[in-house]
Amino acid sequence: MDAECRWSVVVQPSQTIRLTLLDFELDVRRGGTCHDYVGVTYRRRITGRKWDVVEAFHECGSLGKQVIHLPVSSAVVVFKTGRSSLTRRGFIVYFEGPVFLIVQACVPRRVKEC
Repeated sequence: MDAECRWSVVVQPSQTIRLTLLDFELDVRRGGTCHDYVGVTYRRRITGRKWDVVEAFHECGSLGKQVIHLPVSSAVVVFKTGRSSLTRRGFIVYFEGPVFLIVQACVPRRVKEC
């Protein structure tokens, strides 16, 4: 089943976020594409009212411990899985810092059959 889960992590405005991936085993990259992946993004102000989305992490396969330091107080962690993905162990992510708010949303994605 195709699904996309999102966790919004928000700490106090004067704080930053540190994420640690303690265990990470997803489907491997095939044909240069990650069918399952974990991504971490945040918004950065460019000028005035203009914002840019920064992708701090986007990986699949097997990795050792990963520490991701984010210079912001708000970020989004995304886990996406595809229908053709092979089942693997998954991942464990640890949020460090006084977390103000975590919002989770998992939505099955509808895929058109050809």
